[in-house]
Amino acid sequence: MGVDTVQFALPAELDTYMQDSIFHMLGFCTYEDRLKKKLSRAEESQRDLALQLQQMQFRLRESDHKRAKSKEEAVLNAQALKRQVAENQKLLEQCRALKDECNRLEQECNLYHNDRDVFMEAAYEAEDRAAEADDRATEAEAKNAVLEAELDQMRLAMSMNGGKESDIEAAEDLAVLKSRIAELEGHNASLKENLSMLSSEDSLRMSYSPGETLRVPEGDGENQVLVPFEQFEETRRELQRLQDSYANEAAARRDERTVRALVSSAVTSGICRALEEEKEETINDLNMEFSSLLRCMEVELSACRERAKFAEKNVQNLLLELQAVRQEAAICRNNLDKAEVEVQMLADENKEVRILLRRRYAGLDSPMQNKGSNVGGSSKSRGRLRSKPYEAISEESICEICKARQPLMPLQANSVDRKVSRRQHPAVDGNFFIRSPSSPSRDISPGSLFQD
Repeated sequence: MGVDTVQFALPAELDTYMQDSIFHMLGFCTYEDRLKKKLSRAEESQRDLALQLQQMQFRLRESDHKRAKSKEEAVLNAQALKRQVAENQKLLEQCRALKDECNRLEQECNLYHNDRDVFMEAAYEAEDRAAEADDRATEAEAKNAVLEAELDQMRLAMSMNGGKESDIEAAEDLAVLKSRIAELEGHNASLKENLSMLSSEDSLRMSYSPGETLRVPEGDGENQVLVPFEQFEETRRELQRLQDSYANEAAARRDERTVRALVSSAVTSGICRALEEEKEETINDLNMEFSSLLRCMEVELSACRERAKFAEKNVQNLLLELQAVRQEAAICRNNLDKAEVEVQMLADENKEVRILLRRRYAGLDSPMQNKGSNVGGSSKSRGRLRSKPYEAISEESICEICKARQPLMPLQANSVDRKVSRRQHPAVDGNFFIRSPSSPSRDISPGSLFQD
């Protein structure tokens, strides 16, 4: 066995060669080829893995970039959200402030309306007070006139009671009376200057001049002097009272006038403001209405222009159709005239044909009768056979045929006018083909023209 193994032991190269040749014959790959293929596959897989690694790294970088962008966007969104929240809070605060301002303005408007009502009432009351003051002033003027009249009467009485001075006391009383009269005249003059309503200075100065003495009659001089003095004191007190009352009334009137001026100024200012606001509102409303009307008018104008253009196109089309209809009417009129001429010609031809047929029928009938009388039975039979087609054509049949044919039906004629008309207007089966320049070819025949 050992010898056999030694004898059949082959070298490694031969063994590999035989193995390779067997694998090659069988179609199997050799070991080296398999290794090479495995190596190539491993390299290809390594390359694929490297490519996949590169792709994954690229995707990783892209994902990192996207993540960074998303973070930045999230930060920006958060900042924008914060700003939006802050703006919303500011808007809320502004809305609250506006609401408070609106409430305040409403309160002011209500107060303004209340003040306006109060001022109007005060104005009415001031007007009433002014009317009352005017009435009282007229009454005071009337009383002043009465007092002036009484004073004049007293002066006249005192002037009429003039006489010699009896003693020193009467003179002193008269001097005191004169001084008091002068004071009363001064008060009256100041009252006239201040109020411009009392005018008694000239009348007071007219009766007494400085140095003038009263003439007192004899007997009871003191009583005659004291009575006018008491009357004068009463008059002076009444004048003082009237002066005070008139001064108070004048002050009240001035106060009322000031109040009325304030009320009227406030009312007029408020009315002017309201009128200005209403004017601005009306102007704005008018501007808006005018702009809306302008827009509506522009839209209507554009629509009218479009309708006018469409109407112009329709009118042009109608004019073209009217021209075409007129041309067709002229052509139909010409065709009618020609058809009437042809009808007359055909009627004449029909008359001639009837005459010719009658003559021909009469000429054929006479020789056949002569032959029948001269020839025997055989010739009669032949003549009958020959005359059968002519016997079928009689005058009544010819008239029936002519009557059955319509006068305007197409008829083949060989007249000169017919040939000329055929040359000018070619006919097919007796129908005229007329071509107008604006309309397509139409088949118009005399029968079709006169069928209606």
